[in-house]
Amino acid sequence: MPSAEELLKQMGIDPEEIDKNWDRRGAWDPEARLICSCGHGKGRHVIEPDFVTCNPSKLNCPCGNFVPVLKVQDTRSFLSRTQGSGIDHALIKGLRIAMEKNQETEWIDDHYKCFLCGTKGYETALTITALEGQPETGLRKSNDAEFARYNGFLCETCWDQV
Repeated sequence: MPSAEELLKQMGIDPEEIDKNWDRRGAWDPEARLICSCGHGKGRHVIEPDFVTCNPSKLNCPCGNFVPVLKVQDTRSFLSRTQGSGIDHALIKGLRIAMEKNQETEWIDDHYKCFLCGTKGYETALTITALEGQPETGLRKSNDAEFARYNGFLCETCWDQV
């Protein structure tokens, strides 16, 4: 079976000529490998000064605030739907898929903390939580993930307060 290089040469194409004109060739932008607290990649978000939308695939995500919480090897593992908090959240499902594929993941320390008290996730267990309401008037745990415009980590103490 001929190599891809041989096939290109059969067509009279020099691989180096392709490299000169292919702007997608090169190092990945580390910013493109960020995962939001909603559980979806930065590339799935439209981020404007006055609004944010998230469309991970055929499904819509109600995310209204891009908060990067993870750096990952492959954002394609993070396309699941949030159906609630904890194990029902898209972020947890994405981590599980990344684990199955043996992909590297890393918390972004500034955002891996309790949404209310600020306790770091390295100090206590945190639950990723779908939240509804408005930051100005107060957020609460969402009973219906389709209305959860915000997502945040909560420690056990703050979980009972929200």
